[in-house]
Amino acid sequence: MNKQVFTGKTEEEAISKAMITLQETRDQLIVCNVDKQSGGLFKSPKVEVEIVTRRDVVDYIKELLKKITSSMGVKVQMESKVREGIPSITLYSDEDAILIGKNGRTLNALVTVVRQSVLNLTGEHFHFQLDVAEYKKKRENNLIRLAKKTAREVAHTKIPVKLEAMNSYERRIIHTALVDYSKVTTVSEGEEPNRCVVIKPVEEEN
Repeated sequence: MNKQVFTGKTEEEAISKAMITLQETRDQLIVCNVDKQSGGLFKSPKVEVEIVTRRDVVDYIKELLKKITSSMGVKVQMESKVREGIPSITLYSDEDAILIGKNGRTLNALVTVVRQSVLNLTGEHFHFQLDVAEYKKKRENNLIRLAKKTAREVAHTKIPVKLEAMNSYERRIIHTALVDYSKVTTVSEGEEPNRCVVIKPVEEEN
């Protein structure tokens, strides 16, 4: 990852120099480290900041993904976009099932490994999206259909239904899909990795 060091009398001055040199706005810079030096008898205090651009972080993520997938014996192609200000990377290969894993577990593991690596290097929880052949998009549509179908059944039978265990991202999709559905309510129950959503009927007032 291409980290660069900039110096100023204050942290703000050092960051301003970085913005000018790198030709980036403040929101596109990540401050990885700040070293404040008090100075001496004939030296003024100064601040050194270690900075990386968000673009460089995305490049690092792509290179890391190439190394990981190569070690898995899978050759991939990547599509990188920015959606609503969030970097989005989609992997394509002839062996998508290997990259996705059962119920998306391998894909989720890839996200976890990459996110932790970036955190270790920058100190920031870098927000990005990773998908394989639009698996998450298709999965999201399937979950929304499941949520609405189950909600109709629960509203009719008045019997709660427990869905399969899901990760936090998938549970949030279920909750969001039914947030305006007045006849049922949703709650998450259980402990990870077996935590799941339960769709319950709303008791009608007499």
